Amino acid sequence: MKYVRLIVLIPATLHADITVTSRYTTGGDSTETTSYSNATRQRFDSQGAILIQQCDRKRTLEIDNESKTFSV
Repeated sequence: MKYVRLIVLIPATLHADITVTSRYTTGGDSTETTSYSNATRQRFDSQGAILIQQCDRKRTLEIDNESKTFSV
C-alpha cells in the first residue's frame, strides 16, 4: 500500500483586495471616504487626508495632500 502526502500551500496573495466608498450627508454637507484593504495594509482617503496602516511594518502614515506633509 502506497501513501501519498499532499501539502497544500495557500499564498497570502490569494486574499482579494477590497475597496469601499462611503458617502456621509449631514445638513446638506456631504463627505466621501474611500478605504482600501488587503491582507497586510489599509488605506483611508477622505477630503485630502490619507491614512495608511501598514500592519506588516507595524506603523501608520498620515498624509496631508493640501500642505504636502506627512507623519509616521
